[in-house]
Amino acid sequence: MKTLEIVAIVFLSILSFSCSNDDDSSNNTLPTTLDLLSSGTWYFESKSQAGYTACQKESSIDFMVDGSTIIKIVEESMDGCELVETINTNYILDASTITINFVDDILFGIVTYDASLQTLIITENGGGFIILDKVQG
Repeated sequence: MKTLEIVAIVFLSILSFSCSNDDDSSNNTLPTTLDLLSSGTWYFESKSQAGYTACQKESSIDFMVDGSTIIKIVEESMDGCELVETINTNYILDASTITINFVDDILFGIVTYDASLQTLIITENGGGFIILDKVQG
């Protein structure tokens, strides 16, 4: 009888450890727009009106969680691609609507993320768009 009790206790112990309620598959939360924006450096891939040159595709933007952003503008020079300007500015994010403040201009648009292409698309108020991705160049 004692052997049966010991076997039952061992069996129940094994069951209680294998049936945990912290299953990772139930944690399927999607990243927020802020999570996506601030996930690292985004590089300029294309835009609606005129495409980017190979050097301009080296340009990047980093969105910080505090609302600041660093934009690095790269242009072609005699020596190849050259960083010509670094802009420290800020942005305002309201749900998926983003406003980026520049000294003489404001970019206002809607942010969408294409998970299959891993691209960030900013659709401008006037109908144009800017596509950013994680690949430099």
